[in-house]
Amino acid sequence: MSRASLTQAAATVEWKTLGFFAGLFIIVGALVSVGALEAVSRWLISVIGTDINVISISLLAFSGIVSGIVDNIPYVTSMIPVIFNLNDALGLSEPSVLWWALATGADFGGSLTVVGASANIVGVAIAHREGIKLSMWDYAKVGIPVTLLSLLATVPYFLFVIN
Repeated sequence: MSRASLTQAAATVEWKTLGFFAGLFIIVGALVSVGALEAVSRWLISVIGTDINVISISLLAFSGIVSGIVDNIPYVTSMIPVIFNLNDALGLSEPSVLWWALATGADFGGSLTVVGASANIVGVAIAHREGIKLSMWDYAKVGIPVTLLSLLATVPYFLFVIN
């Protein structure tokens, strides 16, 4: 590969995105190192208890709400160590229902608001470019009920199928 080819290739890299993810993983690693995320796990067990059904449904709901407010990727990245700690504390084997609750809640929660997922932001930007006015509230009027119904529809699955 020539120097010009390398320069062209480097110019097409999304450096800001790579920097964001590098920073995110460093922050999560630091939180793990200082024991902050383990403390979150212990706190969750003290508040919710050790019933796996209660924990999985609470995690599903919490993930759905938080992922609608914060983009899915930072939320899930920060929750991975928490799930590992919860699994250890509860004596659950891998993969546990908690992983499914995290993934399902974060996935459905991304539809709650425009900022819930990067694809939503892109979709709204394309709509605006095409002359379609779509406000955050316009999106939320559809996103909130669809997300809540989706999360509610998964509760029986978690209670009767996965567990």
